[in-house]
Amino acid sequence: MKTGLTQRGWNNVLIFASLFMIVLFNSTHQRFVSNDNDKIKRTLIESSSLLQNIDFNGLRFERIGSGWRTLTQVDIQTKMSPETIIQHWAEQPLEILENEPAINSSNSRFPISLDMIGQQQTQVFEFIIDNNAGVVYIFDHNIAQWLIIDQSQLALFIPAVLLNLNN
Repeated sequence: MKTGLTQRGWNNVLIFASLFMIVLFNSTHQRFVSNDNDKIKRTLIESSSLLQNIDFNGLRFERIGSGWRTLTQVDIQTKMSPETIIQHWAEQPLEILENEPAINSSNSRFPISLDMIGQQQTQVFEFIIDNNAGVVYIFDHNIAQWLIIDQSQLALFIPAVLLNLNN
């Protein structure tokens, strides 16, 4: 009388043990690894929509055909690229906040309005810089939604010449 498993039986044991370990590791890895991909993100404007103009309060980019015209009330020493800033507005994913952040009245604020081709309503975004936390809160007034970016990314969305005026 033989009491051990046959070679086929041991193969089956190894196969099921391997499958069990795979299932175990796949189901528990999320508990140990924090993943930024779990955060809900969106861009400021849809990449498929056409921007007609964007007004930074003192600096305005207007679409002229396929190019851009810059109208300004501030003295600009450097050449700016509206295409680069607008590209970040359409392509850079931003984290959506579930709750309204605590904002101090001392934080710098940048209201920005933009018009899209084919839309009658002007979109308004308010950038609120929190120097203490090192973040920038963005409030989308049209859909009442809060977004957040790192303060180091601010120059991607607002021309540096305007940021330097307020510092």
